[in-house]
Amino acid sequence: MKQYTISRQNILCDMTKDQEIKKLESESTMAEGTTESYATMSLGEDKRIMVHSHIPMPSPGTANASWFDSRDATLFIERFYQMCKDHGVIDPKNIIEWLARYCVTWIGEWMKTLEDYKEDNWEVFSKEIIHEFCDQDITYKIHCQDYLWAITKKLHAWDGNIHAYVQEYTTITSTVQANERLDEFTKMSWFLQGLPEKLWNKIIDKAKLNLSDDMLPIDFRKVVQVTMDLIDQYEENKKVFEEDEMKQKEMEKLGEQYQLANKPPTVEAPKKTASFAKTEESESKSKAKGSDSTNIEAAIEKMINKFTNLALAMRVQLNQIQGNSNQYYMLQREGPPKPIPNYSTNVTVNSTTVQENTQLPVNPYLA
Repeated sequence: MKQYTISRQNILCDMTKDQEIKKLESESTMAEGTTESYATMSLGEDKRIMVHSHIPMPSPGTANASWFDSRDATLFIERFYQMCKDHGVIDPKNIIEWLARYCVTWIGEWMKTLEDYKEDNWEVFSKEIIHEFCDQDITYKIHCQDYLWAITKKLHAWDGNIHAYVQEYTTITSTVQANERLDEFTKMSWFLQGLPEKLWNKIIDKAKLNLSDDMLPIDFRKVVQVTMDLIDQYEENKKVFEEDEMKQKEMEKLGEQYQLANKPPTVEAPKKTASFAKTEESESKSKAKGSDSTNIEAAIEKMINKFTNLALAMRVQLNQIQGNSNQYYMLQREGPPKPIPNYSTNVTVNSTTVQENTQLPVNPYLA
């Protein structure tokens, strides 16, 4: 079917078909480049001209217009191309020119520098755009096996984004496997590698997986279901544990409050009045005086005993000296010597009493 575009005002019913077709061909390109309402006409097999009215392309940046800021290039290209078809823009050159208008400024200017921009080849040009911005293109990633492998290398903790990982992985694998680029065993193996090790082992045990034989049939849906059940069980157990911990803390708090409420009252010591303090001070002074007098008496008694013992020792020594002198004088006189009488000296000393019974000798020559 051959298609042409004209303005509403130029549709003339009385023109011949040949003249109509020539006019449509001359105005087709001009009509697609305008923002005003226009109509398209197609020539059917029966040589009849069919007229279709179209709404103009929405202005860039409006609610119904596609807009590209470097994210999701594949989705943008698909929606933009559909928007062009809905508004009657079908010429590749016009589509490419319109595309640069529905991008942020720097991307639009960059598009104009590409060689394919001037070649009027929409297929090649659109693929180049998608390839250039593939890093931020989620649609491109879900068709890419490398991206699927990359997300399994990230660490996914129990309390983190494990739910998001399961959903993202299952979504991407469904697309990749649909393109016959991923087998069941590889899909299951990669999936387990992205899970925590403890969860990985539990899934293998519960699902009874045999990873040593890659030829055995594997039900990936069952593996995913077992995984979600274990995650839900873990979260439920964690919730119960947290509730028990909170209850335990509340019980401990109540126990402390009970102990404080039933603690016996403490009796404070009576405050000392002025008279009581004076009496206590006088008693302490009297006790100090008594102890001081006792100490003085003991010291005096000790000194008396020392002096008494010293006097007795001097008396004994004096008696010995006098006895020796008497013997000397007796040897100097004529006549037989007379015996020196034996005088006894009895001394009794104790801590309290000193008794003496001493008989001093009388020198007969001095009498």
